[in-house]
Amino acid sequence: EYRTETVEKEKWKNNVQEYQRQMEQVVTHLATEIPRCAEEYVSQELEAIRRTVAQSFNTRLQEIIDTLQADLTLRETDSQRANELHQQLASANQELQAFIANLSRQPEEIIENPSG
Repeated sequence: EYRTETVEKEKWKNNVQEYQRQMEQVVTHLATEIPRCAEEYVSQELEAIRRTVAQSFNTRLQEIIDTLQADLTLRETDSQRANELHQQLASANQELQAFIANLSRQPEEIIENPSG
């Protein structure tokens, strides 16, 4: 036995103009968003580079300052030690000059005035 059934058909109609309008909206949106996003990305990367350079510069500058301070402290210590040695040598020189002066005196003069 055969039976006949009716099947409804839906027709799909492509509305090319509506599709084109939607695509134009998407393209317009992308045309503004892509450059903005690219600019934002480049800006963030440049800021990261700037921070890295600044940190590197500050670190290196601090190392130089620390080295110079250590060098200055060492030079001050060396200078103080040199002054102490200079004073000791000047004192020894005075004593030596007095001793040489005493050696050049006559024995009678030494007996009469022993202190010089």
